[in-house]
Amino acid sequence: MSQLIPDWLRIILLLFSGASYLPQLHRIWVHRDCQGISLGNLLLTLITATEQLTLGFFFLVNNTQESDFFIENPPTTGDWLNLAQFTLVWALQLLLFILCLWFPSGSRVWYKLGLLAVYILFTSISLMPLFIDDINHEIFGPLDDPYRKWAEALFGGYHLLFLNPIVTIMALFAYSFQARAIRTLPAGDLKALSLRGLLTQGVMFVVVAISWTMRVKFASFGDVILYGAFWSWYQMVGWAAVDNAIFALGQIFLFVLARDWGTVKAADEEREPLLRVGL
Repeated sequence: MSQLIPDWLRIILLLFSGASYLPQLHRIWVHRDCQGISLGNLLLTLITATEQLTLGFFFLVNNTQESDFFIENPPTTGDWLNLAQFTLVWALQLLLFILCLWFPSGSRVWYKLGLLAVYILFTSISLMPLFIDDINHEIFGPLDDPYRKWAEALFGGYHLLFLNPIVTIMALFAYSFQARAIRTLPAGDLKALSLRGLLTQGVMFVVVAISWTMRVKFASFGDVILYGAFWSWYQMVGWAAVDNAIFALGQIFLFVLARDWGTVKAADEEREPLLRVGL
């Protein structure tokens, strides 16, 4: 099933996914300002990207149980490209988050520190244990330890069955923070938000989300629809497609909202001088 997406296409999607972040990163770096960008939205989208990388890294690097529902057995180049996709998106989301913590954004320092603490706490139950285990095998135990499989099963089950669905629900609500930020700012204060970046990411990650229905094993997306096994599919492999689809549609929604809000504000500003002249 995973071979429906050839490696060359995965590389193209990887490169274009990274490129879709450049307009927003460039805009922030040029203006040295993040006014109008919601830190709450960035935190939740970063947590979503972190959870995707956590699961991808776990199945490909830490897991010794030869579970082949998400990756090939043995792993292929395509599986490593899938992990590269998770890693690149996570790294760029983290960079956006750090830049908006560093540059002025209209948020108080204590609020920024609180969000940073939340993210550090989340990584302590997701990525950090995996990185430490990959280095010295102290988290799940030695590779030849029979109890390691129990620890791996506990970690994987906790994320797949409990934490990952919560993260997906959080991703659904993430964009309400950014929508509120757009609605509450005066005209001209959206200069830090890149409309081109929102649209580019929306379109690009729609394609990425579709590709995730064919990158992994377990069941074909057609069978999922035909037999109504969506929840099982989502828990095992479909979270990647669902989370990327939520991100894509959220970016498109924010693009439309920001564009229309800017148009309305500009029209109001143009009418205001005319009204004053009339008075």
